[in-house]
Amino acid sequence: MLHERDGRVGFLVNGEWNEVGPGDAAFTPHGVIHTFKNVGDQPSTMVITTIPSGIEKSFARCAAEFAIRTPSVVATALWAVFP
Repeated sequence: MLHERDGRVGFLVNGEWNEVGPGDAAFTPHGVIHTFKNVGDQPSTMVITTIPSGIEKSFARCAAEFAIRTPSVVATALWAVFP
């Protein structure tokens, strides 16, 4: 769950872009490809909540993979490991 505090952010979930502003939220289910970007003209801040815990393991794995491979190879490999 991503809670927007300031600014405007576009979220891509299941191939569809949606925008959220202050006070809005976006849900990104486990196993669904997703990303986000600032679409406003001001900085954005958000609170990201993950349940269950364990996402830190994914970030550590991403860091290790990015250190030795190109981003496109990493994305393909991680999608296979963390569907």
